Formats: sequence, structure tokens, C-alpha cells
Amino acid sequence: MKILVLNLTRLGDQLQTSPVIAGLKERHPGATLTVCVDRNFAAVCHGIPGVDRVWEIDLDRVGHLLLGASGVELRAAYAAVSA
Repeated sequence: MKILVLNLTRLGDQLQTSPVIAGLKERHPGATLTVCVDRNFAAVCHGIPGVDRVWEIDLDRVGHLLLGASGVELRAAYAAVSA
């Protein structure tokens, strides 16, 4: 089983999510638990017990690309998230 927790913004939200992550891991000990987070807060997620993987997204870059609103920037934003 694989569990993905999307926790992209706000440091406080990540800290409040910590007990949920621990509970998920306790309930599903064989599952791989991945947290998807803004790169600015990734260090916090690496320290949360139960997290097996941390996917970092550069939301600042994606946001700037989306604000460009041309086809090139939209494709670049998709590529950045996809990578």
C-alpha cells in the first residue's frame, strides 16, 4: 500500500499534520508513506516519524510560471510539477 499526504503550504499545517501521519503509519505499518510538500518546508517533513519519502515541489517557481499565462509557461509549470 502507498499513502500520499499532500501538505504543500504553511509550516503550521505540517506540524499539525504530524499526528495524522504517525496514526496512518501505525494503522498501516507496511505502507510507504510519502509527503508532498513545498521545498521551503521539506526539512520539517524529513523529521516527522513515519514519513518514508518526501517529494519536494518548488511552488515559488511553479507560481511564477503560472502567472506568465502563456502556453510555454503553462507547459513549463506542468513539467516542473511532473518532475
